[in-house]
Order: sequence, then structure tokens, then C-alpha cells
Amino acid sequence: MPSFTNDLPSSLPSGSVYRLADDTTICRVGKTVDLAIDRLNKALGEFYNWCPKNRLTPHPRKSEAILFTKGTPMGPIAAVYVGDSVLSLVTKTRL
Repeated sequence: MPSFTNDLPSSLPSGSVYRLADDTTICRVGKTVDLAIDRLNKALGEFYNWCPKNRLTPHPRKSEAILFTKGTPMGPIAAVYVGDSVLSLVTKTRL
């Protein structure tokens, strides 16, 4: 992994960052779905702002959001954004 990504975890105080090879996962937890998504959107905003400073371009179409809950969320689920792009909300993904 290029060295200019080493500061990514410390550059996203609003999110937990996990990396493996060229994959990055940004996680947030909340007592409610709305709170978790608000926190995730804040962390993704930090990521979006971090990218051009490190000569990287985010690719929202290659990104997905997944929600883990103990039960079924009530009502509509808020959108998850990278920049102005809405991420696809999926129920499963490939590793």
C-alpha cells in the first residue's frame, strides 16, 4: 500500500478505519440506525476531504454501505454519501 495512505486512520477521527491490501473499510456504531448513519456520513466526509490532499480520487460507484442491526430498522433508512454521491446500501458483499 502506498505510504501516502498511512495517515488515513488518524485523519478520520469520526470513524474506525480497517485496511487490507487495497481495500478500506470505514465503520461507525450508533445506538440507533439514524445515529450510526449520521456518524458514518461524517467520517465519509472526512475521507472525501482527505483524498485530494493525498492525491487520491474516491470512487463511490465502487463503494457500498452495509448496515448491521439486531433487528429490522423502522422507517426509511437515510442515505450514505461519499461527496455528493449516494452509496448503494447492500445486505451482503464479497470480500
